[in-house]
Amino acid sequence: MDSILTDLKYAQSKQFLVNIFQKNQEVVYTGYVSAIDQTGLVIETFSDTGLPDGAVYLDLEVIEEVEFDSDDLDNMLFRIANAAEESLIDIHGITEQFTADQPLLNQVLTQALNHEWVLMIMDQQEGTFYEGQISKLTATGIELETFNKFNYSENKAVTLPFSAVKLVEFQGRELTLQALIMPEMLKQAHQPSVKVLSTLEKEQQLARALAQQTYIALIPDGNRQMFFVGKVNSINESGMVMNLVDMSGQFGGYVLLRHAEIREVITASDYLQTVNLLVQTNERIGTELQPVLNDERLFDATTDLFVSVLGQAAAFKRVLQIRLQDGQSMVGYPSHVTQDHVIFHEIEDTQIVDSVGQSIRIDEIFQIGFDYLEAHLIEQQLKNSGEL
Repeated sequence: MDSILTDLKYAQSKQFLVNIFQKNQEVVYTGYVSAIDQTGLVIETFSDTGLPDGAVYLDLEVIEEVEFDSDDLDNMLFRIANAAEESLIDIHGITEQFTADQPLLNQVLTQALNHEWVLMIMDQQEGTFYEGQISKLTATGIELETFNKFNYSENKAVTLPFSAVKLVEFQGRELTLQALIMPEMLKQAHQPSVKVLSTLEKEQQLARALAQQTYIALIPDGNRQMFFVGKVNSINESGMVMNLVDMSGQFGGYVLLRHAEIREVITASDYLQTVNLLVQTNERIGTELQPVLNDERLFDATTDLFVSVLGQAAAFKRVLQIRLQDGQSMVGYPSHVTQDHVIFHEIEDTQIVDSVGQSIRIDEIFQIGFDYLEAHLIEQQLKNSGEL
């Protein structure tokens, strides 16, 4: 632990961008060390897009490694600069100051109580993550009113001793928006999920969602742990296009799916209620769309949507994510498209790994994600390096 504390103090003094790896957790926090004491630190973090994304308190006990130099950090430095250059939308940065005469964890929790922040807290004893607001600080711990945005029936009050609180996320974009919508969320009644699985019902619900422009969720057949949320943009025999909404209620690009790829259509749920509130709040404060994205694309339903989307991407060298019928998923760009085949150049870690490209049958492509922010950022990095 002494070596980790030394590394963190060095990173703070030099203002190095760092990656912090945790023990037994896959989440890596990237940012600048803001404050340190003998038991923990606060790191001001960045999202994958290069935007400030609040801060995290971490107990030194949960830290495995501090990284100062890597390709990943170089990529993030580019994205941070690019986010500023392209004026990507951020809500606000961290404004709180921390003093050296009080324990950091106490300062974070006290400010969270005073400002009614929504936090994400890990209960180290149970290995459970909670999102919610602190209702009370006691001599030994906190009382937390938790909120499950996916299932309102699981909302509850929990009591955690300070010894169990080893990780606290605060003031990030998603958590800040949840704080803004919390008064309305608490008024919503629990809505059990309404889902359809039969082919006929799915077709009917998709057509209804297109006509009424309501939010729905789709569970793809290829990855049942994933789900898409948004509005139906276009439907024909070759597939359907959806305008996506991300976890913070912003426009998240488009996805094109074959009908056989759609396992479930969810027309009502607690999470869809949450999404509606998030979108409305983003629209109210003017943060619903990143300036580099276009949420007004229209698609010709009289054409093969897969050939059309791939053809347009080839013409402009746009980055896509595709998933094949066999489950293989790739990020890359198409360079030549016919009615039957596409030449696809794969990209890994923002580097083109297949300059020649491989020929793929279009009818084997079951899913295409496109015009989303990560794809734009990969394009910008490749153009900056002269590869695209």
